Amino acid sequence: MNLANRSLVTIDDLSNGEIEALFSLADEMADSPKDQAGVCHGKIMASLFFEPSTRTRLSFEAAMLRLGGRVISALDPDHQWIFNSLSFASKGKNTPYDGYQFKGKVMATIANGRIVYIDDSLLSPTLSLEEGGA
Repeated sequence: MNLANRSLVTIDDLSNGEIEALFSLADEMADSPKDQAGVCHGKIMASLFFEPSTRTRLSFEAAMLRLGGRVISALDPDHQWIFNSLSFASKGKNTPYDGYQFKGKVMATIANGRIVYIDDSLLSPTLSLEEGGA
């Protein structure tokens, strides 16, 4: 399986065989976490979370740091905003957060020195794995 220079945005970008291979690789990596410590050394992860998903975002960031990589994001901790399910970026529209007010919002995401998301706009919809996409 070679995913180098491929843009991965959704699970549909992978074949069933590639998905199975990724799960097998994840199982192997989970069995030897110390061997994985430098796998992402020198890499920068760009994670794009447009909706409140703190637990998922932090788990992805923690994993990248454990693998020796870095994560960059620009957050305005005082920015207040109201969640609107009509603008929900996820394909699944079910959410308990519709109409809730939140404080703190990612204002920009930078991957390998390039701004890919700023002011609620996605500037680069896909990043190859070499560019820091996941």
